[in-house]
Amino acid sequence: MICAGGTGGHIFPGLAIAEKLLDQKIKILWMGTKRGLEKQTLCNKSISLFFSEFKGVRGLGLWRLITFPFRLFVEVLKAFLFLLKQRPSYAICCGGYLTVPFGLAAKILSIPFCIIEQNAVMGTANRVLQPFAKTIFLNFDATIYSSHRAISVGNPLRKEFERLATIPPVFSRNGEQLNILVLGGSLGALFLNTRLPACFRFCKMKIKSFFYSTSGW
Repeated sequence: MICAGGTGGHIFPGLAIAEKLLDQKIKILWMGTKRGLEKQTLCNKSISLFFSEFKGVRGLGLWRLITFPFRLFVEVLKAFLFLLKQRPSYAICCGGYLTVPFGLAAKILSIPFCIIEQNAVMGTANRVLQPFAKTIFLNFDATIYSSHRAISVGNPLRKEFERLATIPPVFSRNGEQLNILVLGGSLGALFLNTRLPACFRFCKMKIKSFFYSTSGW
């Protein structure tokens, strides 16, 4: 079972893993959210898609913060019953609030699971689940983590990006304009668009550069 939902940062690494598993004829259950990209992204895949109504804690009003422990308990119970019925052999949690109840329920049922951390700083959900995970897969060597269960493997890539590894890189020669492409979006786009211009101004004092930004808002 793959548990990932909400933003592309969680979904696409899970999709890359799912593609490899499907090539090996392994049945995939996917737990996501109705509010995310899952429906349109996975509609043409041979994946059994399920949805959770669980919502995170950030940005909630006082009342919902107070009732969050109860709601989390209810969601863990729902996840427990779901896993008890489906009985997956293994669970892959790709980060995000959605993974917390399913990771905890998997631990209760002794279903081994791993967590995938795409960022340099581990997210809240993965920090909650990491004591119970069998393996912790990291994107960056620099991610601060001392557990012997942590392995730095990079970010999972989908098939359409694999061929890019065979294309030789082209670098600017001395004196030529340096082109920098910035890729970003989803919930981190505003941060990129507000902080990067200041970084660019600093860089222009050091090197002759030209910058592209494809981040949304």
